[in-house]
Amino acid sequence: MWHYALSRMVVAARANGLRPVDGPFGDFSDPRLQRAARRAAALGCEGKWAIHPSQVALANTAFSPSAEEVERAKRILEAMATAQKEGRARWRSTAS
Repeated sequence: MWHYALSRMVVAARANGLRPVDGPFGDFSDPRLQRAARRAAALGCEGKWAIHPSQVALANTAFSPSAEEVERAKRILEAMATAQKEGRARWRSTAS
């Protein structure tokens, strides 16, 4: 039921150069926190508030890339660097 509100918050934050963070999950004994955190990550949030120490590990798991994702990103960066060295590719950073 919170998808619309959360996605609007993410869009508004990004449009204003801010990093969106999902709000707290009130019942710290409820294991649904991890599902809520994964959903927030999928909608574009970069983190989640934790109101109890038991929530930190669950939130970190939801917002951390898997080992496979990290390995894939490394391979992409290596391929980009190799292609540039060999003169087969060029790209321009859009970051200011």
